[in-house]
Amino acid sequence: MPGLRGATGLRLIDGLDPLIHAPTRLQLITMLSAVSEAEFATWRTILEVSDSVLSKHVSALVDAGYLTVARAPTRGGGRRGSD
Repeated sequence: MPGLRGATGLRLIDGLDPLIHAPTRLQLITMLSAVSEAEFATWRTILEVSDSVLSKHVSALVDAGYLTVARAPTRGGGRRGSD
C-alpha cells in the first residue's frame, strides 16, 4: 500500500499524522501505561528530552485527563529562607 498523506502533506505512519500525534507524547503515554507511577527525571532520561519538553507533554496529557501529577515531598521540609 502506498504511503498515505494527511492534509498537511506529511506521510501518515500507521494512520498517525505526526502533526497531531507528537511522537514523544505517544512514547510517554505508551510507557506510562505499563506502570502505576513514575518519576519525572526517569522519563526525561529515557525519552532523552529536556525538562521543558517533557513538562509540555505531561501538561498536555494532564489537561486532557490522561495523567495525574503528584509532587514528591521535599526532603528537609522544603526550601529554606536566609537566616
